[in-house]
Amino acid sequence: YFAYDAGAPTTTGCGCAKLAEHVSLAPELPLKYIMPALLYCGYNNLVYANLAVFDPGTYNVLLQLRLVLTGLLYQALFARRLNRNQWLALVAITLGCVVKEADKFSAGGGKGPLRASLGAWMLLLVQMLCSVLAGLYNELLLKDRAGVPTHLQNAYMYAASVLCNLLVLLFEGRLGEAVARDNLSALCTPTLLAVVAIMSSVGVVTGFFLRHLDSVLKAVASALEVVFSMLLSSLLFAVPLTPQAAGAALLVGGGVALYARPLSQPAEATTAQGYAYSPVARDDEELSEEGPPNVPPPPPARRPTQPGGTKSRSDLLRLIQDAADSASSRRE
Repeated sequence: YFAYDAGAPTTTGCGCAKLAEHVSLAPELPLKYIMPALLYCGYNNLVYANLAVFDPGTYNVLLQLRLVLTGLLYQALFARRLNRNQWLALVAITLGCVVKEADKFSAGGGKGPLRASLGAWMLLLVQMLCSVLAGLYNELLLKDRAGVPTHLQNAYMYAASVLCNLLVLLFEGRLGEAVARDNLSALCTPTLLAVVAIMSSVGVVTGFFLRHLDSVLKAVASALEVVFSMLLSSLLFAVPLTPQAAGAALLVGGGVALYARPLSQPAEATTAQGYAYSPVARDDEELSEEGPPNVPPPPPARRPTQPGGTKSRSDLLRLIQDAADSASSRRE
């Protein structure tokens, strides 16, 4: 934030003065970020609870359903409809992710989903809801406060997340264990610090993604991880590219391409006055009561005439009356 937003020279100052100015634009915003932070905290802690019931392969397969859940909740909360192509794309991407993990799916015994209780399924649903609602809430805050820089809002999000996790550790009585010297020294290894830096950069980029795009498109873009992870694993670690993996990559890639493809408009209809218009509104607009958008007004109706170009009865009467008035004026 200080490098890209507060440090820029302006007439109102920079650094701490600029920070105070941005904070004053929405002083209640840090408190609002506690809600998505709690949701993300709940999601992260439910990972361990659900992995104790489901095996990792089954867990990953079932978790892919949150893509469709994201589309449903996005429509409900933002009152925006996804078109047919976008829904087909979400289904194709979900199937691709499921196909990728299908060989790890356990149908019975041990931690299979058929042996899980109703409470375990409800916990898995709560975990998916926490993830989806946190992303949608974060998007709403980023777009609602356009005057507050994205970097500052990301800082609010991370600060609230750290606070929530500290409170959870304190509630569980494990805060002292978490900040013990041995555990902190284990965190300071170069490999782990590199992982932390990469994941932090992903979080920062996510803030800009949600601000300028939306949560559904973010979920669709995240699905490309299936394609890139398989390609990089094959190149770097010589992991064989199986037909199942290739099919999953084709489903995901085709779904992403379909999501970006606009719907074809139907053939234009023609009005009685000869003006053409399309009876279907675009995705971002609805037809108004006045009629189709961008349709020019019809020309004024012309007075009907008799066949063969002759005058109608009212026209003849008007001509006779005009002739009579003209004759009387000449006599005077």
